[in-house]
Amino acid sequence: MSQQRSIRVPRLVPQVCSVLILLACCSCTDVAAVQEFARASRSVGRQFQPLANGAIRSCERATSFVLKGQQPPDCAFFVKIEPPLLAVNNALFSYISSLGKLAGLDASGTGTSLTTIGADLQRADPRISESTLSKANAAAGLAAALVNVLASGYQQKKMIGIIENANPSVQQVAGFLDEYAAFRYSQQLRDEQSREQLFCAQWTDPDVPEVKREPIAVDLLNRKCKADDAMQKQKLAAIASYQEALRSVAAAHQQLYDDRHHWNAAQLVTQLAPATTQISDAAQAMSKAFAEE
Repeated sequence: MSQQRSIRVPRLVPQVCSVLILLACCSCTDVAAVQEFARASRSVGRQFQPLANGAIRSCERATSFVLKGQQPPDCAFFVKIEPPLLAVNNALFSYISSLGKLAGLDASGTGTSLTTIGADLQRADPRISESTLSKANAAAGLAAALVNVLASGYQQKKMIGIIENANPSVQQVAGFLDEYAAFRYSQQLRDEQSREQLFCAQWTDPDVPEVKREPIAVDLLNRKCKADDAMQKQKLAAIASYQEALRSVAAAHQQLYDDRHHWNAAQLVTQLAPATTQISDAAQAMSKAFAEE
């Protein structure tokens, strides 16, 4: 009897080791796929502050291109709207980052509370719609989800429940940032671009008497106008990339939700890789376009 046991046990050892190695490899790939997605998402989240600052500076530049009869832009709006938008953006990307054990964004210090997002947005923009406010208010749900993720110990069963509960908020908040925040900032850049184009057209027109008398100044202005136009187009493209990144984040989270009861390493790599690449590209575009001036 003892001889049979001594023979059978060694035969089981290689099989057990093979299973453990396979499980370990799948787990690592599993985590790596989500971590890459989370890391890329965090990089986009961190570029939102420079984007918001860029919109404020864009408005300030636009005031220098006001022609006779035009109304100057309302730059106070962007100053007031910035804190709640930062808080919503941080709520989304802190939560997504936490899925890969990478929570690093801090929603504190933005000058607003997630519990008062609706009121803060209404004060900054009295014409904001109720449906838009509803999407923004979903950020409070993501703050709760972030706490639950960090308390879960990253156990799969608990994470499944958290992702399940957080998915509606992810979809709503990503939609809010896409349709409202990014739209407002791109709208401001287009306003600056339009005002400068009219200004440049007037003050480089050879039929204007003052233009004829200042050929060197006009040449310098013309060069600046062309350089500014290229910069504005780059920033508009970067905002469009941010919007695409938001859609990719929402789609990837939806995929995690849809497959939450049967995740496997191969599927996660296949499903998350395109979104991760797109989000990484967006972060680089934003960083380049909205680098500190």
